[in-house]
Amino acid sequence: MKTKLPVVLTLCGVIIVSLSYQVFWDRTFIWKPAIAALSAAALYSVVYFSLIFWKKEFSLRTRIIPILLFAVFLTASAYSIQIISKTTQYQRVSLNEIRTNIDRGIAAEKINSCLFKTYREYLGQEGNSKMCIGDVFRKFNPGGEKFLTAYSSPDDGEYLYISNISPDSVTVIFQSKIGGGVNPEFKNFDGGKGKIQEKGTLTEKGVKYVTEN
Repeated sequence: MKTKLPVVLTLCGVIIVSLSYQVFWDRTFIWKPAIAALSAAALYSVVYFSLIFWKKEFSLRTRIIPILLFAVFLTASAYSIQIISKTTQYQRVSLNEIRTNIDRGIAAEKINSCLFKTYREYLGQEGNSKMCIGDVFRKFNPGGEKFLTAYSSPDDGEYLYISNISPDSVTVIFQSKIGGGVNPEFKNFDGGKGKIQEKGTLTEKGVKYVTEN
């Protein structure tokens, strides 16, 4: 029976570690099951070491090999956690970059769509009684809204604000509530801080596009 004890304890260790991973599984926080499994393996190694290593009736091979296997497992687990950590960090950075590129592309599309509609109407006027740029813009965007509903997507955290309307120019500002800009201390148009912000200004010469953050 004593000769079977190391095998039984090793199998028990594998089962305990596997169960700890399954019990603490959380798809939203992968570190929870990984840390639980690694902790269980470390604690069980101490128990195993205490029960087996100092018993002289077991051969040196019987005592050492399972402990070496546990050491390999712990090393592999620690290495895996390190790889997962680096991968997670890389993915987080990549996702932020992707989100930033998407938001800037959406900003350009919304600003251009809004202002060029006004610009085409302004240039297409005939006769002597032509409306100024500001009036043409108000024609398409009445109501004095805080942000342009037709060009904003609140569910996605994307807003196109009216910054200024004058007879000869119109300025709108795109702001993302999610995507981070270049400067985390930048004060956004809505009073927030550090988010993506793009500005478009329409004059008689066309649209001037500026990345503010």
